[in-house]
Amino acid sequence: MAVNPNYIREVFLTFSLFIFLIPNVIGQSGGTSIIWEEENAIGVSFQINEEDNKFIEVFLKDKTTSILGKYEMETKEIFFYPIVPFTFGLDYEIRVRGEMIHEFSVPFSPTLKRPSVINIYPSSQIIPANLLKIHVQFSQPMQEGKTKNFIQVLNEKGEIIPNVLLDLQPELWNADRTNLTMWLDPGRIKRDLQPNLKMGPPLEVGLCYRVIISKAWKDQYGLELGNDFIKDYSILRDDRDKPSIHDWELTYPRTTSLNNLIVNFGESIDFELATNAITVNKDGQLIEGSTILKDCESQWFFTPEEKWRSGKYELVIESRLEDLAGNNLNRLFDHDLEKNEDASNEQKYHKISFTLNEQSMQ
Repeated sequence: MAVNPNYIREVFLTFSLFIFLIPNVIGQSGGTSIIWEEENAIGVSFQINEEDNKFIEVFLKDKTTSILGKYEMETKEIFFYPIVPFTFGLDYEIRVRGEMIHEFSVPFSPTLKRPSVINIYPSSQIIPANLLKIHVQFSQPMQEGKTKNFIQVLNEKGEIIPNVLLDLQPELWNADRTNLTMWLDPGRIKRDLQPNLKMGPPLEVGLCYRVIISKAWKDQYGLELGNDFIKDYSILRDDRDKPSIHDWELTYPRTTSLNNLIVNFGESIDFELATNAITVNKDGQLIEGSTILKDCESQWFFTPEEKWRSGKYELVIESRLEDLAGNNLNRLFDHDLEKNEDASNEQKYHKISFTLNEQSMQ
């Protein structure tokens, strides 16, 4: 039997009108728009019936606790600004009286770059058995509170070794969350303490260990590292000697140049402290410049912002400067607590004086 085309058209129009009149729960009143500020998703705007504006809540998808933030209203449009920007790659829901009326996802910006691990320090593959700290340097700010989830220490058999690194809370980050400092358990490093007697030291002489930083660790925007970062270490005997400035060798720059002042420590020094605990003064005034470490943190290079001038200088070293075992310029890390050491003789600063003149050569 032939079907009248006009009949088909009437049925289609009637069905379309019926669909149009049904409330659209997912995209009611035109959907959502994400509000951006540089690379951050700082808010979302959406439309809603005016009588519902007192019952609005924003949630992570499938979560039961609403997100804290500020709501603003313009006519029928609502603007929501969370206290912390929305996270890239996550899904969110807008609910009224507990019912979801909108959902949205926060896409990754195409201009964002994945984070990376620049290096792990000590950068040397050979370290003392009483190593105290490990530093991880990232290319951009990372999410905090993730150390125990994303950093593992393995033995030669590939087995995960628990309790090598302290689970410090809060974690030890620099101000912009690009440098993380992790401690090995001091109670196991210091001899004769109960953790050492019960569990032994975290690292054993003659063995090899592997530190793995998981590719799943995310930066402040929610982007993952993408690749595991692996660092292998071989363990030598304990280092039980204090560093001494008398063992250092200095290479002096030429005046009227921007050449480096170079200090050769003769051993690897703690990365973070070697970067921050040494300065250069002239006539009591700080010389501005930049510092880099080379040769497994055994050499310190200082480049001034302005050219060197003739005169008297001081290399000022804070006594807190440490070697890899935590021995500083004043005392050993694992010193005998029963000995009454005279702390009054300890210096806060150590200084090396030198003079530059026209004949100074590098």
